[in-house]
Amino acid sequence: MSPATLNFCCPTIGDGNSQTVTVTNTSGAAVGIAGIAMSGDPSLTEGNTCGSAVSAGATCTVTVTFTPVDYGTFTSTLIVTESDGAQEPVSVSGTASPDS
Repeated sequence: MSPATLNFCCPTIGDGNSQTVTVTNTSGAAVGIAGIAMSGDPSLTEGNTCGSAVSAGATCTVTVTFTPVDYGTFTSTLIVTESDGAQEPVSVSGTASPDS
């Protein structure tokens, strides 16, 4: 998973801001994906291109979007769960500031 941490800075309320995480399978066999989800503040959401498996040597992309509904700092964790139960986390935080 790259990067291991995402930090969003300073969108205003209602403005979306997105960053991507690349999931890379470095093994010699396909890896099943049981699920991809965010655990934390609902202003941080995900969408992905991973499907149910990542082929050997292949990558897929997870897009995390921060759309704040209030000012402050919000946190979440992106979790990719493999079919064998292993979990790969990415820490995510976002700070929303007032309009300039």
